[in-house]
This record gives sequence, structure tokens and C-alpha cells, in this order.
Amino acid sequence: MFFKRKIKEEPKRRLYGNHVSSDVPVFSNLSIIEKFSLVMLPCLLVFMIYIMLESTALVMWLKLVISISSVGLLIILLVLMINFLTGMD
Repeated sequence: MFFKRKIKEEPKRRLYGNHVSSDVPVFSNLSIIEKFSLVMLPCLLVFMIYIMLESTALVMWLKLVISISSVGLLIILLVLMINFLTGMD
């Protein structure tokens, strides 16, 4: 009666642990379909460009280098465009 116990409230735990980080992990809040798409769509794009280059008389490794570098260039241009457009607030 005279001595009341204080109930200590525990801080709410996060779903995947109680850590706080400044970096944003890539696969943190994505569904399995989004994870699959994030990995497989660039691979499929490389394959499609490689198949288009099959009609040329280039060596296999040169076609592969051209297709991978073109997909990488497209991804870089997309990231730069998104960063530019989101910075125009």
C-alpha cells in the first residue's frame, strides 16, 4: 500500500531485431516476388540482348560483354535520372 511498485515498460521490439542502422538494406521490406524480380529481371534483360546479338558474327565473350555493359549502363542511367528527378523538390 505504501510501497508501490513501478511497472517498467519494455521498449517495443522491431520485427527483425531491435537494432537501429543508418543504411537501408536492399531486401528489407520486399516480398518474395519483388526479390525475385529484382534479381531476375536484369538477368533476363542481359539474355534478351545476348539473343539479339546472336545474329551478328561476334565472338561469344564479346556478345556477353556488350550485353552486360549495356544493361549496366541502362541501370546507371535510370538511377541518375531518378536521383535527379527526386532532387527537384
